[in-house]
Amino acid sequence: MDDITVEGRRRVLIRAHVEQIPGDPYARPWKIWTIFCELQLNRSARTDLSVSPHNIDFVHVLPGFDSLNDTKAWFLTDVGVDQEQDDTLDVSLLPHDFYLAHYDSEKSEWTFVKRPELTNEYRQYFRRWHWGR
Repeated sequence: MDDITVEGRRRVLIRAHVEQIPGDPYARPWKIWTIFCELQLNRSARTDLSVSPHNIDFVHVLPGFDSLNDTKAWFLTDVGVDQEQDDTLDVSLLPHDFYLAHYDSEKSEWTFVKRPELTNEYRQYFRRWHWGR
């Protein structure tokens, strides 16, 4: 069982080639998260606070996601967000799961490979995106 299936707050980072993500470039953050949820978590993306008020997925929009060039970008999602925001939460202390995404065009399938824990330098970088907003 993957650690991410455990309920609770955590951050998920996905590194992917942007041109491999199908559809509208502006929808890439949600598209890659939806694919990840289906393949890795065996669930749908959780977006509706009225259905799950203490456990939604908040997808951040990071630079470079909409590039038309052959480049990689980071995709960041907060898992376990609830209605009541905690402005004092130090996100660098939360578990961070890091995955490399690859699309095999011959097989038409995605692969997500979990990588080792992020360094403190990366944790500090991603800290600039506040929890759940």
